[in-house]
Amino acid sequence: MRKPGRVLEAAYAEALRGAAWPGVTVLDLGGDCGRRAVLACRHGAGRVYSVQAPDALPIANQVAAVNGCIDRIEFIERVSGAGEEALPVDLVLAELPGGMPLHGASLARSHRSGRRRWPEGAATIPRQERMWAAVIEADDQYRQHVLPWDKVGSDWDLAAARRLSLNSWSVLRTSCQMLVDPQNWAIVDYASKDAGHVRAQLEWTVSRSGVGHGLAIWSEIVLAEGNVISTSWGNPNSPVGQAFFPWLQPVTLVTGDRVTATIQGAAIGFHDIWSWTTHIAQAGRPVRDNIRFAQSTFLSSLELPSVLGKARSDYVPSLGEQGHIDRLALALMDDRAPLEEVARTLAARFPARFSSSSDAMTRVASLFRRYGMSPDPAVPTVEHV
Repeated sequence: MRKPGRVLEAAYAEALRGAAWPGVTVLDLGGDCGRRAVLACRHGAGRVYSVQAPDALPIANQVAAVNGCIDRIEFIERVSGAGEEALPVDLVLAELPGGMPLHGASLARSHRSGRRRWPEGAATIPRQERMWAAVIEADDQYRQHVLPWDKVGSDWDLAAARRLSLNSWSVLRTSCQMLVDPQNWAIVDYASKDAGHVRAQLEWTVSRSGVGHGLAIWSEIVLAEGNVISTSWGNPNSPVGQAFFPWLQPVTLVTGDRVTATIQGAAIGFHDIWSWTTHIAQAGRPVRDNIRFAQSTFLSSLELPSVLGKARSDYVPSLGEQGHIDRLALALMDDRAPLEEVARTLAARFPARFSSSSDAMTRVASLFRRYGMSPDPAVPTVEHV
C-alpha cells in the first residue's frame, strides 16, 4: 500500500502534468526544496518562481542545477513582507505539504492577507476544496487533549494549560463515531478573491445518542478536473486526513438534541486562526440549560498577543542579541573580511554567546550559506539562480 504522502505527491504530479503547457509561467509556493519547480520545467514551463524557506534555498538551487533547470527557475526567499509583488504567472501551486484543516492554506493565506502574488485568471492547484463537518464521539482523541493536565493529581491546578489544549485542534487518529449526518459547509474556490474567507453556520439534529466530544472537519480536494483527493470519513489511509476540534467538555447527547456550530477560518499575519462556537439545545430541557462553547486557536497561542502588538504601524522594533550578532557578521562579510576573522570578532564581541571562534564559526557558516555569494560561478548560490 502506498504511503499517504506518496499518494499526495503523485496526485499533484498528475494535476501539474494536465495543467502545464509549453512556455507556461508557474508560481510554486514551495515546501519541497524545489522538486515541483523542476517537475514544472519538465512539463514545459518556460519560467518558474519558487518560494522557499531560507534554509531550503541552497538545496533547492542544487536540485534545480543538477536537473538542468537552473536557467528557468527563480527562487524567492519566504520572509515576511518580501517577495510580495505581483508576478506574471499562469499557474499557481499551493505549498506542500498542505495544511489542515484547509489543505490549500498557503493559497487562502495569500488571499486573506491581501498579498496575493498572482493575477486574476491564473489557474491554481488545488482548484477547489469542499469542506465537511460533523459532531463526533471520540473519547480517546479527547483524552489526548486533557489527560496530560488531568492526571497530575489534585496538588496542581493546571486549568489554564487545559484550556490551551482545548482551544487547539488535532489530527484525528483514533476510532470515533459520528452522532449526526455530515454537512458540506464550505466550497473554497481558490481562483476567487473570496477564497481566504471561510465561515459557515451549521445546524444538526442528533441522529445517534452518545457522548459528543467535538467536531470533525475534513475536505475533498479538487486538484484539477477529474483529479480529486478522496478524504472519505474514517479512511485511515487518507493522504490528507481529518481534523478534530474538541469541545470544552464532553456532552451527553440523545436523539433529537439540536447542535448549532459556527466555524470560521481567519489569519493574523502568517498565522492561521480557526474559531468554532457551539450551541447545544437538549431535547425536553429548558432553554436555560442550553450549553454554549466559544473556542479559538487564538486562545491556544502564547505568541499571538505579542504579534498583534508588534503589527501596529507605530511600533518601534529593537534587535535582540541574535539580531546584533547577525548584523555585525553580515557587515563584516560585506566589507570582505575572511570568515575566520568574522568568527574571531563575534567571539570577542559576544563572549557569553560564543566560547571560542570555532564556536562562532558555526553561526558564520550558516549566515554565509544563506546570504553569501560563491566566488565560483559554476556553484549555484542564493543570489545567482
